[in-house]
Amino acid sequence: MQNVTPVAIAALALELAPAVLFGLAAERVARAVGRWPVAVRLLLPALLVAPYVMVSISAHLFRWAGLRSMRRYPW
Repeated sequence: MQNVTPVAIAALALELAPAVLFGLAAERVARAVGRWPVAVRLLLPALLVAPYVMVSISAHLFRWAGLRSMRRYPW
């Protein structure tokens, strides 16, 4: 594998965490998220761009246009 850095490993963990969490305890997670305030439930998906930001900044490839384009996708 190329470019395996601690930042890339942390980004991979951040990307896989929601999938593993919902895969192992979907009903419990859904009930817990349902009790959160609406503002938190609406803003929390914005954290899904964190892996892009982490890896692109560490590789000196960060572009604001890439971040804006991720914001447009319906997660």
